[in-house]
Order: sequence, then C-alpha cells, then structure tokens
Amino acid sequence: MIKEISLSTGKKITVESSTPGGATFQNHCNNVTMQKIKNGGWNVVVLQEQSQLPSFPDSQFEVEVYPWAKMLVDTIYKYNDCVLPMFYMTWGRKNGDAANGVYFPVLSTYEGMDSMLCLRYMLMKDSFNTAVSPVGRVWRYIRRNFPSIELYETDGSHPSLSGSYAAALTFYSMLFKDSPNAIKYNPGISENEMTLIKQAVDSVVYNHYEDWQRDSLTAKMKITAVSESTYLFESETPFATTFYWDFGDGDFSDLPSVEHTFLNSGTFQVILKTGRCLDAGYEDSVSTSINVSVPAPTDNIFLDNKIENVIVYTILGVEVWRGKYSDFIKKDEHGVFLVRDVDNGVIIKIIK
Repeated sequence: MIKEISLSTGKKITVESSTPGGATFQNHCNNVTMQKIKNGGWNVVVLQEQSQLPSFPDSQFEVEVYPWAKMLVDTIYKYNDCVLPMFYMTWGRKNGDAANGVYFPVLSTYEGMDSMLCLRYMLMKDSFNTAVSPVGRVWRYIRRNFPSIELYETDGSHPSLSGSYAAALTFYSMLFKDSPNAIKYNPGISENEMTLIKQAVDSVVYNHYEDWQRDSLTAKMKITAVSESTYLFESETPFATTFYWDFGDGDFSDLPSVEHTFLNSGTFQVILKTGRCLDAGYEDSVSTSINVSVPAPTDNIFLDNKIENVIVYTILGVEVWRGKYSDFIKKDEHGVFLVRDVDNGVIIKIIK
C-alpha cells in the first residue's frame, strides 16, 4: 500500500521484503534477510520484530531482542553507505496479551502492552541511532480520539484495512517528511475514515517528526601531537560517511584520519566538516585552534647519512617526495626543499 500512496503524490519507491510469518530479529540474522542487507544500495531498511517479543520482561528482551537488533543495525550501516535504519513500532493487541499477562501482568491490557512496545522500540532507536515509524502511537491516537474506526481484524491482533492504511500513512510521513493531508489514494475505506486517519498521522508523526527521526549528526574530532609540528587528526563522529578537514594553513584532506605537518609557526584554526547522506541534510562541523611552534629549518646538507625516512616539501609547502632520503638525493630535482625527518620530526632546509 505504501507504494500506491507514494505514487499518488508523484513519489516513486522500490520495495523489497523479507517477511516470513512470525520471524524474529534472531531469525533474520540467520536467513536471507542478512544477504539482502549485505547486497547494499538501500536508502531505508525497516526492521520489525515479532509482535510480542519487545513487550516481554527485561530479562527476555535483553537476550532475545536487543542483541539481534543491534546485529541487524550494525550490518545495515556496514554494507550501505547512505542508509536510514528504521524500526517498525507495532501496536498492542486489542485486548492485551492475556496468555503472557499471567507471567507479566502489564501485558494483560492493550494500554500496558502498547506502552511496553513503545518503550522498547524507542530504546532501540536511541541506542542504535536509527529512526522509528511510530505506527503504534498513531493507532493509540486513533483509538482514543476516533474509537469508531476499527483498526483490527477479528483476531484482535492483525490490522484491518483501516489499520493498514494508518500504518502506510505513518511510513509515508516518515520516509518523505511530508504531511499525509494531500494524499488522494483510497484503499477502499470511507472518506470520513481517510480524513480522520490523516489527521492522526499529521498530529502524531508529521508535527513531531524529530521525535521519531534519527539523532542529528554531531561532529567530533581527536587531535594527537606526533611532534612539535606534526599532528594526527581523527574524526570521532558516529556514523559519518564524508569528511573534510581544513587545517588553516591552506591544506585540506577528505580522509577520516590524517597526519598533517605544519611548515610554519603560528595559531591555526582547524575545521572538521562531517556528513552522513549530505543530500538528506545530515552534516555538522567543529573547529579548534592549535598553537604550532615549528623548529627553525637548518641549512645542513651534511646530515645525509643520519636521515632515513623523510617527507620532502617545496619551499611553498607542496609535498614532492615521501620515502628514503638517500633515494631523494639521487633524484634529478633541483631547488630549495624542506625535508622532515619522519623519525624525529626535525625539519631541515636543503639546496640541490
């Protein structure tokens, strides 16, 4: 249904599923689902646990749900460069889970079971830095405000056509960050129910979109001094996929971790810009100032036999050689060069 709804607004999506009946996250970690994830290229991967498991006591949830959810999310991020994992928050049974309520009383009512499901899906969303499609919250809003709408099939668990429509609109709003009010597609319910369900999704999802979305990206950097003039710069931004370092001296890098040598003394503002799916607006930057004291270059051509591994720069700071000093001396290149001894950081000036 989500495809038809999206097409009705001019948005096209490609959907592939792995939905064996009653499957758990643990099952999905050991079946064809994992291979589909590893094939890569997905923009969004939706994860739905078996309908009861997330509501069970902590001792079960921590063993039967949480670690398997983490494995799935970690795999999604590893094999898909620009992806949004999204949990499918399901709903409490119409009259609660009577059978399991004997062992865990909170499940005996709809409100109790539904609250546990919401709690656990939000916990996983926050723990694993994902989004969540809050279908269960939309259903609760409808049950409270429009009780005449029947969301369940006769088994009190599976969704009716109206319940499926509410779920599909919830996903539409989450996927496209769009209000459902302009959607014309009708799966076969009354116009009045369509209007009320749209109102519920607009109120719960679209108007509180950031509550359900993945946390914003926060850029973090780590700087380690290697020598007086050389530093190791490392991005510690979780889930970032793009990096841009501005070292403040006219040099730049797009690597997540990079060693940089300053050729002049001074105070330099170092800026790190990181992103995750930049087309979706996930980007942030952080900056810091570094005071660098570069040892004065030494006019010394007589250290040839004491220097081994070097990095050679032109007088303008352009790197022209990296390797054995003895090999550089043999090269047919002439001019004034700055030579940094990789082993101790000493910089000398040579004329060839």
